[in-house]
Amino acid sequence: MTRCVRMPFLLLLLLLLLLFLTAGVTHAEDVELAQLFSDRHVDGTIYIASLDGKTEYVHNDVRAEERFLPASTFKIPNTLIALDEGVITDENEIIKWDGVERDWDVWNKDHSLTTALPVSCVWFYQELASRVGDDTYLRHLDKIEYGNMKTGSAVTTFWLEGDLSISAREQVTFLKKLYNNELPYKAEHVAALKKIMIVGSGEGYAIHAKTGWVLREENQYGWFVGYVDTGVDAWFFAINIDINEKSDAVYRQEIAMKALELKKIIPSQKGEEMSEEIRIVERVEQHALYISECVGTLKLGKVMGPAYQEIMDLREKNNIECGEGDIPFTVYENVDWEQCQKKGPFAFIKMLFFYKWQLKIGIPSPESVRAEGRMETMKLAAGKYVRALHVGPYMKVGETYTKLQAFATEKDIQLKNSSIEFYLNDPRSVDAAELRTEVLIPIAE
Repeated sequence: MTRCVRMPFLLLLLLLLLLFLTAGVTHAEDVELAQLFSDRHVDGTIYIASLDGKTEYVHNDVRAEERFLPASTFKIPNTLIALDEGVITDENEIIKWDGVERDWDVWNKDHSLTTALPVSCVWFYQELASRVGDDTYLRHLDKIEYGNMKTGSAVTTFWLEGDLSISAREQVTFLKKLYNNELPYKAEHVAALKKIMIVGSGEGYAIHAKTGWVLREENQYGWFVGYVDTGVDAWFFAINIDINEKSDAVYRQEIAMKALELKKIIPSQKGEEMSEEIRIVERVEQHALYISECVGTLKLGKVMGPAYQEIMDLREKNNIECGEGDIPFTVYENVDWEQCQKKGPFAFIKMLFFYKWQLKIGIPSPESVRAEGRMETMKLAAGKYVRALHVGPYMKVGETYTKLQAFATEKDIQLKNSSIEFYLNDPRSVDAAELRTEVLIPIAE
């Protein structure tokens, strides 16, 4: 009788212990995340986890455990392996293009790690793989516990069509080791990789990530894996989806970014949570493609639309997908803000209406994309800016500029003779009253 009494009691203790150990972890099927997939009619999984592992968000937990070829997401560890083995000296060493024309124009040029990783340049990493060798890869895969730790018969394609495979959960586990500097590689190599992986940033955070796409006749699928670094904390994510037609590929990043917004990990990219308060901000440098124009206010819309379309067409030609930070902008040059302040608000608004503007109409884009036709490349300068969010029709943006000038005058801030407008939502999809424009004027220091 004693044993019959004690066994249920011991089982109850074990059950309570199990409940206690798992109480802090949230990982049930997430309805919000599931809706992101169903709205786009795609199948897949997404797994999001906090740095401490106490909070998880999952859609399709079964698939999150399933292993797939990593495709170009393997370029993350591959970069570290190549640097560690010394087959390339640093992230800036150039490997000459072999002259063979590939599918994507952006691949058909000399590359370094800094330019090759963002555009998934296959030939570049295949060259590195041929220098590393299969036995060396097997040793590294075992050392970092990456996926199933297998390669296959071909050292230059094992991550694209070989035996290597990894799950979404395992991707996140690996990325946590990368973030925590727990991988067995030199600190300078890890730092270089983290910098190359940056695909977008905002106030108080940066997104480090990499896409992947298994291209074959049937059963194509794609990845987007990475982490959001806030400086004091981090969130990790991995998504893979079935790609039934080429247009589905964009959903890898689109779903991931929207999921990060829904979970309040990053602010809304459409500006819903961006403060309208005027303040001083500091921006990092951004490379961009742009087209120059010189037109009056009434013709701005007529030249901007075609210019943005030309740049988007070139990006698509080069297989460049829209990232979180690729927001269309216009730089207004040679504007004498000091004179504008002296004229007063009404004279300034009148000037805005009749002035002939010198413009740079552009979109942030990877450095590896070559400008074509009337396009040019530029750097949106790093530095401090006076910033405000204009909500409403573009034709009333002058009111926001007036407020920025008043702020600068009150704070005794000298402004440079230019400004930047970032267009946070699409005038074709929202009412004019809901348009959101981030206005920035650089501060002279």
